[in-house]
Amino acid sequence: MSRRSEPHSVWGATATVDTQGITALLVGPVIILAGLNLVFGWLLGSEVFLRGLRDLPAMVPGTALCVAMLGISTLLSQSRKLSIRALSVGLAIGADLFAVLAFVASTGADAPVGGDRMSLATLVAVLCLSAAAVASLVPSLQARRVHEAFATFVIVIALAALIGMVIDLDSLFRFTLFQGLSLPTAISVLLLALAAILRRAQGTWLGVITSDALDGRLARRYLPWAILVPFSLIELSYVMTDRGVMDGRQRQLVFAVFVMIGSCAAVVRLARYQADVARRDFRSEANLRAILSGLDEAIFVLSETGAIMGRNQAAERLFGDRPQEVAHLLSIDLHDVPRRERPGSGRHPVTRALAEEGDVHCGWMDADGHERILGLSSFKPDAAWKVLVIADVTEPWMLQQTAALTERADALAQVVSGVSHEMLNVFGVINMSAGARTDPDDKTAAIILKAAERGSRLAERLQRLTVTQNGAVATVDAGEAALAAVELARRTLPDGIVLTHDPVLDPLPVAASGADLELALLNLILNARNAIAEGELGFGQIDVNVDSEGEQVRIHVIDDGPGVTEEVLERAADPFFTTRRGVGGTGLGLAIISTMARNAGGELRLSSAPGKGFQACLALPRPQLPSTRDQAALPRLGTMRLLVVDPDPEFRAILGDTLEMLGADVHRAGSMDEGCEIAKRLPDLSVLIVEEDLPEAEAQVLRRRFPNAGVIYLAGPAQSARKAGWPGLRMGKPVDMALLCNSIHLVAARASGASCDEPL
Repeated sequence: MSRRSEPHSVWGATATVDTQGITALLVGPVIILAGLNLVFGWLLGSEVFLRGLRDLPAMVPGTALCVAMLGISTLLSQSRKLSIRALSVGLAIGADLFAVLAFVASTGADAPVGGDRMSLATLVAVLCLSAAAVASLVPSLQARRVHEAFATFVIVIALAALIGMVIDLDSLFRFTLFQGLSLPTAISVLLLALAAILRRAQGTWLGVITSDALDGRLARRYLPWAILVPFSLIELSYVMTDRGVMDGRQRQLVFAVFVMIGSCAAVVRLARYQADVARRDFRSEANLRAILSGLDEAIFVLSETGAIMGRNQAAERLFGDRPQEVAHLLSIDLHDVPRRERPGSGRHPVTRALAEEGDVHCGWMDADGHERILGLSSFKPDAAWKVLVIADVTEPWMLQQTAALTERADALAQVVSGVSHEMLNVFGVINMSAGARTDPDDKTAAIILKAAERGSRLAERLQRLTVTQNGAVATVDAGEAALAAVELARRTLPDGIVLTHDPVLDPLPVAASGADLELALLNLILNARNAIAEGELGFGQIDVNVDSEGEQVRIHVIDDGPGVTEEVLERAADPFFTTRRGVGGTGLGLAIISTMARNAGGELRLSSAPGKGFQACLALPRPQLPSTRDQAALPRLGTMRLLVVDPDPEFRAILGDTLEMLGADVHRAGSMDEGCEIAKRLPDLSVLIVEEDLPEAEAQVLRRRFPNAGVIYLAGPAQSARKAGWPGLRMGKPVDMALLCNSIHLVAARASGASCDEPL
């Protein structure tokens, strides 16, 4: 048999009763009593098991068999197997037929006069209990609680019989219904009736009594008094009547007065109890409201019928106080986030959340016209309540989406960084080859050098844009940064959009990172491009200008696009605010630019109006101590012994040849293993020039071999942090020969002392 429990939901509390266990406790004694009656009573002649008390009628064998069959039927009905349930119904119907036959046999003309027989009350009880057993297995009858009605009728008959046996046995047997009813039979049918209700106790009066809810506690507190007090008064009145203290009419009057006093006391006590419960519930509700009001999530407490029983302040801020039922929540216009489609029938986010499908995300347009991302979930603390939680997850959602875009951008940045690194190697070779020409009138070399320098600048810009910049804010020429951003952006403009820029002749240095400034300006130009391309006309002009005002340098990006409203302009630099979310906008571009400007001591100024374009002004401070460096002739390297380790054979060959032209003794290696072999043949070493991409362990081999040698690291495309234990100077590619020669002299001079730990 399966183990069954019945939930009882009353006044918001729920109790779970082990109906199978209690049913077994009720029915088990009935079956045992019937067996003892048959064996010890009728076979061995024990009066205790036949009658219970002397001078009372006996339980006849037919009655014992009927109650035993009903008891077994009750136990079998707890099973989930259909065959066993069918067997239980068969036993109940069999008990009916057997009871009718036994009653006819014991009351017919051939029955002995004055002998023990089956009473009419027993027959009625067996028929009602069989009907209750069948009704409890039929869902439609169970819903109407037909089984409760039949079983309750049996309980009334059994209690009336038991009370009559205690108070006035002769008066009881004057009724035809109770003639021949035995004490064991009355107890047995009473227990079977209780078990019949308890099998399907939900919603019944017995379910209320056995519940741990408020009504169950009230019933168990007052029910004993409701039974014992009237019974005691009746017994007391009979005793006083027998002793001549009062007659029958006085007895009725006294009984009525005591019943009235007891009823009034019960009502007053119940009213006080209800008031105490109401006060406790009010305090609990107030405490719960205070707790829920401190939550940022909107909380709705729903009843079984769908009514909204409570909400917190976050829910009222989000939706107002209009929603009173789940139907009102279902009328809120929510949509799918990725495609902005309204949900189909039965797929409303609230419906899905209440069905406990996990976390449900959806979009919602608030009163200001901004899209908010909502996360919906629900849980059921008990059978009568359900809690719906609605959280505004706009920022975490946008962070997640932006993280996905950032991952793709990082992957693209690594590819671009690697390509630009290879381009820098190529242009570095060309630069060194052309720069080493000694003929000042060689026009071919000059042309090659100019083209290589232009290509190097482009590759260097790409590399700076794809590598995270660490360290202090550098100094950069705003005019050069604007020109570089314009050159990069010009290739992305469609036909119909003109980009104009007047180069600045005089240097305008600002205190900012060159890569950050170029990226910020590129972002502003692309924003202007998008605004024009997505406008009604689809064509327009973008102007990029640089000027200065006092201690600030201003970079203007102006377009003649559709412009924006004042409300949009006020939030334009807020994180995650965008009017282009449907086409991939993240709302982070202007926010990042504004943060960069503030970190550099400047600001981002925005101005616009509908139909009048958009103006962005990036104002940055001038550096406190702007530095300039004059070009100097390449210094000679004398007789220094150098070891160049780089995996690029062309770069390694050209760099070595150029250093040899400047007087150095140069040895070349393509890997650390090869470098270590060469180092074994060298008596000493002045400077080690190594690409930073090579493994640290191999580089340290050479450092241990020549502890007094200086080290210069040629930074690869993704290096930004100093590795521990690698003191020396760093340089980026393409290699500036003057800077490289000065660095060689510097590290060689300091090799015997403390190494330089800061990059040059």
